[in-house]
Amino acid sequence: MVLRGTHLRYEPALNDRISMKKDRFHLAFDSVLLVNAGVITGFLYMLVHPILGRLMSGIDYADFAQLLKLLFVIGVPASALRVAMARYVSEYHHADAVDVWTTVVRRALRRISFWALAGLVLWIALSPWIRSALDASSTSSVVILGFIGLISVYGPIVHGTLQGSRYFGWYSASTICGAGTRVLFCAAAALVVGNVPSLMVAMAMSMLCGFLLGAYPFRKVLAETTPIPDFDTGPIYRYLWPVLAGHAAVYLLVSLDMIFAKRFLVEEQYVVYQKVAILSQIVIFMSQPIATAVFPRVVRSTKLSLLVGPMTIAALISTLGAMALTLFSGLAMHLVYGVKDPVYAAMMQRYVWAALPFSMVLYIPQYLWARHHTRSVLWVIIPLIAYLVAIGYHHATAEQMITSLAFGAWFSLIVLVAAVLVTRNRETKKTSNDEQTKSPPP
Repeated sequence: MVLRGTHLRYEPALNDRISMKKDRFHLAFDSVLLVNAGVITGFLYMLVHPILGRLMSGIDYADFAQLLKLLFVIGVPASALRVAMARYVSEYHHADAVDVWTTVVRRALRRISFWALAGLVLWIALSPWIRSALDASSTSSVVILGFIGLISVYGPIVHGTLQGSRYFGWYSASTICGAGTRVLFCAAAALVVGNVPSLMVAMAMSMLCGFLLGAYPFRKVLAETTPIPDFDTGPIYRYLWPVLAGHAAVYLLVSLDMIFAKRFLVEEQYVVYQKVAILSQIVIFMSQPIATAVFPRVVRSTKLSLLVGPMTIAALISTLGAMALTLFSGLAMHLVYGVKDPVYAAMMQRYVWAALPFSMVLYIPQYLWARHHTRSVLWVIIPLIAYLVAIGYHHATAEQMITSLAFGAWFSLIVLVAAVLVTRNRETKKTSNDEQTKSPPP
C-alpha cells in the first residue's frame, strides 16, 4: 500500500518530467528549423544587395536602401499585429479552441482591410511631403511604398497565425518563398528597367507570393469552421495598442540613421554609409528566429529557462556574426558589393559593434509581449528620445552618426534588461503569493 501510494504520488512528477523533456526536444527542433530557415531567408535577402549593388549606380542603390528602412518603419502596425495574432492564436490553439482563433483571424482580416485602405489614401496624399522631408528619390517610389505597406499588413495575420499554431514548417516555407522571389523579381527589374520604382514593384510582388503560400494550410480550417458571432475581441485590441507603440519605438531606434542619412551626409559618405549599414545589420537579425520559436511557449510558461537559455544562444550568435564581420570586413565588402576601398571596411568595423545591441533590443520585447507585459516595452521611448537628441546634434560625419547610434543602442538595451528584471521579480512574487494562498493552514 505504501509503495502504491508512493508510486501514485510520484507519477505526476514523472509525467511532468517526460512532458518537459518532450517540450525541450520540440523547442530545440523548432529552433533549429527556424534558425536554418532564417539563415536561408537571410542569405536570399542579402543576395539581393550584391546583385543590385553591382547592377545599379551607387546613389540609386543607396536610395533603395533608404526606402527599405522606411518600409521597415511603416510596417510597424503590421509587425505589432503579428505579435498580437501569435500570442492569442497560441493561447487558443493550446486550448484546442479552433472556433475561437479562426474567429480572431477572420475579424482581423476584415478590420485590417478597412484601416489599411484608409492608411493608403492618407499616405498617397502625403507622399510629396514625405519625399521632400526625407529627400527620397521620387514621389512615385514613395507612393509604391504605400502599396507595399498595404500588402504587408496581411502578412502578420498569416505569419502570426502560423507562429501561434506552431506551423513552423509552413512559416519557414513562406519566408523562404518571399525571399527567393524577391531575388528573382528584383534582379529582373534591375536588368530590364533599372530604376528605384521598378524595384519597389518587384518587392510588392515577392511579398505577395510569400503571404499566399503561408495562407495555404489554413484554407480548409477557415472554410470548415463556423465563426463565433458574439465573440469579444476587445482584449486583443487593448493588447495591440501598447504593442504597436513599443514596436514603433524599437523599429525607429533600428532604422533612423539609414532613413535620415541622405539629409545628414554628403553624397559620397551617404553611399558608403548605406552599404555598410545594410551589411552590418545582418548581425541584428541573425538571432531573431530563436525568438520566433520561443514566443508561443513563453505565452503559456513562466519558466526562467525559456528566457535565459534561448536569449544567451541568440546573443552568442549575433556576437559571433559581429566578430566575423569585423575580422573579414574587407572581404565581406568585396564579396557583396565588389569594392576594395578600406574606407568601407573601417566604417563597418565601427558600425557593427555600435548596432550589435539592437539584436537584443529586437529580441527582448518578444518575451515581454508574450508574457503580456506590453507596457514594460514602452520604457524604450526614453532612450529613443535621447537618441533623437544625440543624432540631431551629432550627424555631421558618418563617425558621429555611428557614435550616436551606439549610444541609442546600448541605452535601449539597458532599459529593456531592467524591464525584464522588474517583470520577473513581480511574477515571482505573484507566484509565491498564489502558492501561499492555495496551501492549507497547518
